[in-house]
Amino acid sequence: MNIIEKMNKQVGIYPILPSMTVELGDYGYWDKYRWCHFGNIKNDFRKISFTEKVRPINQRLEVVFGATVTGNADGCLSALKDQGKAEIQFNKNDSLYYEAELTEELCYPAIKGELEPFLRTIPDWNSNYWIVVSVVKANNYVTLFSHKAGARICVEGSGMVGDENLADMRARVSFAVSGSTEQVQSIVSIGKENQIAGMRFIKFTRNNIFLRERKISYTGENEGIDMESISEDKLYSL
Repeated sequence: MNIIEKMNKQVGIYPILPSMTVELGDYGYWDKYRWCHFGNIKNDFRKISFTEKVRPINQRLEVVFGATVTGNADGCLSALKDQGKAEIQFNKNDSLYYEAELTEELCYPAIKGELEPFLRTIPDWNSNYWIVVSVVKANNYVTLFSHKAGARICVEGSGMVGDENLADMRARVSFAVSGSTEQVQSIVSIGKENQIAGMRFIKFTRNNIFLRERKISYTGENEGIDMESISEDKLYSL
């Protein structure tokens, strides 16, 4: 089961990756692991407002892909908050560890009634763009991404969270990596309320609106993760 399929069983979101920033209404495309942000549909063509809806979630989500987790804590977040220890061994190229304590979803509920008529007014709209129609927020989340197999990360916490900032929390993530530490990227956000931790996309063409997802799967036993392929499920025929 790939990452997206596993997450869809929970809340159907795509996890935020290191160096990625996103807001509701953003559009752009993917260059392998890099999100290429072009702008936001609320501002770039003409000023417009869309109906927004907030849905509470209150759910812990953990996705481990190509890695193993050991230690006396129930994941990285537990280690950071409760004076525990977690070790993540990345066994494959391009492995991912993602954990989030989800709080709410902010979305555009009227895709057919509001977004589609607006997008039709844009004559040069590129049908390859991804549009963020939902962002999922968390009070605490961790994303660890290793480009090379063999990386190992040990996460230990002191149990003090309330007055600590992001830099303090990042300092607690110690690296023991075979090779360059640059092969491991991380986001650690603890004690900051309602930070964006995941998202959903759609694609608009002149004939259809698709729910758009990245199908992430292994390309072979030792080849790592293929993040190039795209899955599209038709939402509407226009």
